[in-house]
Amino acid sequence: MIGTLAGFVAGWLLGKVLFALPRNNPLATTSSGVIAFAAVLLTYGATELIEGYGLIAAFAMGLILRRGESDHDYHTRLHSFSEALEHALTAILLVLLGGALPVLWPYLDWPHALLGCALIFLIRPATGMVSLFGSDLSLRQRAIISFYGCAGWARSIISFML
Repeated sequence: MIGTLAGFVAGWLLGKVLFALPRNNPLATTSSGVIAFAAVLLTYGATELIEGYGLIAAFAMGLILRRGESDHDYHTRLHSFSEALEHALTAILLVLLGGALPVLWPYLDWPHALLGCALIFLIRPATGMVSLFGSDLSLRQRAIISFYGCAGWARSIISFML
């Protein structure tokens, strides 16, 4: 409850600062998404300080901010920034994982390797197919979503268009 309320208030305030107070606000016309990223971190941290759930607050803040001026050009730039940030963080995590692999190889044995493969290639897709049973998606779309997870939703839309 506290997280939702804190996210609503933070999103509303940021929306007013960016879009309503001065109409030609330099924050809204900047091409940087750092402002929104900082707002997410501030909302998360402030909500945790008041004993709320920061993840819910950051999510609610994003929803409220997005609804504030959904046709504003700032949202396009913000989307581009978030994609660039996601790619940078993915690259960092892959480098860190690659650095950790030599330490982890001695602990990998065949039963654990087979379990990992089964989880990725059998159990997760089967669970996804069962959870999507009854939806109006085609079998191909359900299979793509089940195999790729959250990213599969976007891939299924692309495959549907092709």
